[in-house]
Amino acid sequence: MVDTHKVRELALYTENDYNTHKTILEPTYKNFARRKEKGNYDKELAKKQIANNIYKVARENYKKELGFDLQLNPKERELYANELYEGINEQSDEERKKLYSNKNVNKNSGSVTTVKPHNRKGTKGVRGHYRKTKSSDLI
Repeated sequence: MVDTHKVRELALYTENDYNTHKTILEPTYKNFARRKEKGNYDKELAKKQIANNIYKVARENYKKELGFDLQLNPKERELYANELYEGINEQSDEERKKLYSNKNVNKNSGSVTTVKPHNRKGTKGVRGHYRKTKSSDLI
């Protein structure tokens, strides 16, 4: 039996809670945007990620804040994922446009400049962290 009120409550909480939005939804938008840009985006895997990862974080935050545990069965989790999917998909499209727009128009002069998607300066160190490039490294 599917309790749609419970699913709707958790979906609304997930979309409107600041901490949940910052910690799990925004990185998900960026992840989906990257996958769409690379061409390896899969709708079913995206829904599975929502049903598993986002659900767990939202449930924990809901329990901490309101003191009530909204445990969903698998069919309810699927409904929860479908409910959140459309909003997350739209946001990831907006994030994709923001991250991967190659042209930046200067409104004052009307000139167009090309911008790299990531603005990291330096080289990768041993552990994969970026470090500043020294002038002696360039010679």
